[in-house]
Amino acid sequence: MTLFSTSSDLCVSSCCTGPDGQPKQNGETWQTNCKQCTCDEDTQSVQCKPLTCPTEEPITCTEEGEVLVKRKVDCCDRPTCGE
Repeated sequence: MTLFSTSSDLCVSSCCTGPDGQPKQNGETWQTNCKQCTCDEDTQSVQCKPLTCPTEEPITCTEEGEVLVKRKVDCCDRPTCGE
């Protein structure tokens, strides 16, 4: 076991440091800054990839005065009708 950091009394066998400065276990995943990150077991380092957004079904705005707008929801553009 190893002391995680000099400012902590937490001992760990092996880990990565997450975005909040806290330890993450090997294989643990989390989202930060619109990226999916994993604590890589082989390198014991953080590996991040851009989030994959789902394909959205096309929508048609049918109400008078509505226009198609894109809004960011969970880091992904989502089409919606708005004024």
